[in-house]
Amino acid sequence: KLAEAIAAWVIAAVKDESVRDHPPGSSITEVCRSSTPLEILVQSMDSSKVHTELQGADQLRVQQTLGVLARAFLVQDEKLREAVVSAVVSAIIAPVLCAVQAPLPREMIAAVDAAAKLSASAVIQSVFMNSSSLCSLAKLRLENEITASARAEMMTHVIQTSVHTASSSRILVCGSSSWLSYQRLWNDHVVKVLEQLIVAVDRGAKSRTTHGANEANDLAATIAAVVDGMESHVSEVRDSLRFAKLGLLLVTRFPDSLATDPQLSASFQRAMKASSSFLASSVLARLP
Repeated sequence: KLAEAIAAWVIAAVKDESVRDHPPGSSITEVCRSSTPLEILVQSMDSSKVHTELQGADQLRVQQTLGVLARAFLVQDEKLREAVVSAVVSAIIAPVLCAVQAPLPREMIAAVDAAAKLSASAVIQSVFMNSSSLCSLAKLRLENEITASARAEMMTHVIQTSVHTASSSRILVCGSSSWLSYQRLWNDHVVKVLEQLIVAVDRGAKSRTTHGANEANDLAATIAAVVDGMESHVSEVRDSLRFAKLGLLLVTRFPDSLATDPQLSASFQRAMKASSSFLASSVLARLP
């Protein structure tokens, strides 16, 4: 019954904006107290009635409605269990993010922000470990530039709100199943996501007064993976100013990392020397 009630509200809210202004409070409370929040939300979102009723509906209105619903769950007065936050992210937010084809409406962005405050790891996992988002942005760009741009914009926002430690950044770029490993070809969209990642890691590092050995290792692994990718893919983004700016970010934010690892420094220098951007020589001049 709960799944049906939520599904009915979604259908009505997509059709009527006045309904969207009043999320189903009692149903939301019951789901939050349920022992199976994910099961209920998956049933409500995947019901045949929802798919039938919303077929052909304006996608912006659908995204706005789902954003309002997700945020209504996440801003409850009572302390939310991790299982509830994870369920909302997995069943409501992630399917929208991973299928995004145009800039997200503010309602969905607000839901992402609310989710990140409660469980940044759930947001990262749902977006960057999701099979539908593990795709090549370069390939996507060839098919549809607007979709590729929107996808990159969504990813940078998720990183901005959810990546606060080197361990959370490492899972994005390290390993054969990481998001970065699926970027077989690089373009400005890939570099843009990596730029935001470096900024987020630097911000997180500066916000902590102490750094454990694991954090230091994760930071080193993150930087090494990005630099290795830069050297491997420079031929694809040789003319890109953004690529050179990524190099500038690294040498400005993490000069010690480049200075203390000769192999890393050599790899970084090869990437910058192969770049034809006017900024590359300035980046090289900044190397310690």
